Amino acid sequence: MLRALEYGLENPSDVESPFTNVPVDETIGIIMELVYRNPEMRPPNIPEDSLRTLLDICTKRAPFTIHRGQMYRQKDGVAMGSPLGVLFANFYMGEVEERVFSQYRWPRTYRHYIDDIFVQADSEDEVEALRQQFMHHRALNFTVEYSSNDRLPFLDVLVTKTNQKLRTLDFV
Repeated sequence: MLRALEYGLENPSDVESPFTNVPVDETIGIIMELVYRNPEMRPPNIPEDSLRTLLDICTKRAPFTIHRGQMYRQKDGVAMGSPLGVLFANFYMGEVEERVFSQYRWPRTYRHYIDDIFVQADSEDEVEALRQQFMHHRALNFTVEYSSNDRLPFLDVLVTKTNQKLRTLDFV
């Protein structure tokens, strides 16, 4: 979800169905690159081919049943409820962010949690330009919604802007 503050108003957006839309093969490649070729971290004690195969099996080859016992397999994306959904979404969104911000300037404030993003921007045009940058990635669709009265729900808190400062309040 892309959330932005512009002209003192919050402006949110949403990544639609991030788990089921994450491209599995591309994300497995991202995971392998970051886990096995990261100079700041030792690779896990499992061969790369084995981890790649396990991730592939757990996402694309795991059958599931629905109504009347019919068997299906997830072709792409991660099945809803899979413990790998958050992992894949985070790795993929991290890669998307790297690509976007290597070519586009960072907004004043940028925070995200899985598919929820909070951005503080100077204008609606800046928010739209950033949304368009994210939209270049085929697997994701970002939507935007605007706040009212300098208030915006983000995750489980209400963000308000008063006297040019952001405050958060827990939802009741």
